[in-house]
Parts: sequence; structure tokens; C-alpha cells
Amino acid sequence: MINEEVERAILYYIVFEHLDFDITEKDFINLKNKKIIRVINELKAKKEKITMLTIDNKINDKQGKWLEYLSELGEYIRTEKPETAYKILKDNTKKRELYELCKKIAKEIMEIEDIDLYIEKIISNLQKIQFQTQQEENFIQNVTNTAEKIEANIRKKENCDLHTGFFDLDTLTDGLHKGELTIIGARPRSRKDYLFLANSRQDCEQE
Repeated sequence: MINEEVERAILYYIVFEHLDFDITEKDFINLKNKKIIRVINELKAKKEKITMLTIDNKINDKQGKWLEYLSELGEYIRTEKPETAYKILKDNTKKRELYELCKKIAKEIMEIEDIDLYIEKIISNLQKIQFQTQQEENFIQNVTNTAEKIEANIRKKENCDLHTGFFDLDTLTDGLHKGELTIIGARPRSRKDYLFLANSRQDCEQE
């Protein structure tokens, strides 16, 4: 349930590789690492750069030798990928939370009056522990799926243009497009309705 090597690896990926992880102080055991991630999240909230110097300036504690500590984070990378380190870190957090929940149950179980209600409460707490990273994983998967769909549509190269037949207008707009709102403005009595009628007839012919 404790892996300080993984804690340092995650901090390295954030500070030096500029990767973004959904983590808080509760995911760390080492007090120095807790302080560093708290400062990192504060910098992130303010949209400030996350570097060794910005972290050291924010901590403002020269006795802790923070720059030296941060510069040595790379020595603790033993995992193959950042995702692996993140999973190990989060799994350890879940184990610690589950352990604390079990200790709480052991203390309370003998004095529980409504056992069914208590079980429902425990199940709810277990689900919070189990699914605390699911939202982020689902978001990442949704982004990936959307990107794949966009790429697939680009590869199809479908032509969704509707040419008006007015050469100058088609040159300027590259035709009218499905899913877009095209607003055409002109002076009164400039025959805008002719353009509308011409394209309505073209739509009927295509159907």
C-alpha cells in the first residue's frame, strides 16, 4: 500500500514530462511528496507553469533542499510507462481507503441496529473507492473515440457541398455545406429570393 518510488516517478512525469494526472495529497504517503503535489495543484489551478523553480519558490523553504530533491526524481523511475505508475499509485490509494473502511466497520459492527441500512452505506462507500478514477478514464476514452471518428470522416473525403450555380458565390464560399448556417445579405430588391428559389429547385432535383 506504500510505494515511494512510484510517488517520485509520478512527480517526475508531472514536473519534467509535463504530463497531467488526476491526483491529490491523499494519493501520497511521503510528507515531502504530499507538499509537492499540493503546490503543483495550486500552480495548476492558477494556470502557472509547473517547474522545479516555480515549485521551489512556492514552497519557500530553503532548509528542505527542495531543488535538490526535485532534481533527483528521475532516479526513481523503474516502471515502463507513466500509465503504469499512475495505476499503481491509485491502486495503493484504494487499498489504504479500503483498509481504513474495514477498521471502521470492525469498530462499529457490534453496535449497528439496522444492519441492512448499514450494508447499503458500506456498499456506497465501496463504490466511491472503486470508481474514483472511472470518470477520468471514461473521459479519456470518449476523447479517443471522437478523434477516431473525426479521422475516419476525413479519410472518407465525402463531398457535402451544395453549389449554387452562381460562380462568384461558389468561389467565395466553396459551396454551401451541410451542418452550417450560411447567411447571405444584400440590398433590398436585389433578387435574393431568386437565389433561394434556384437552390430549392436544385434540392428537389437531387431528391
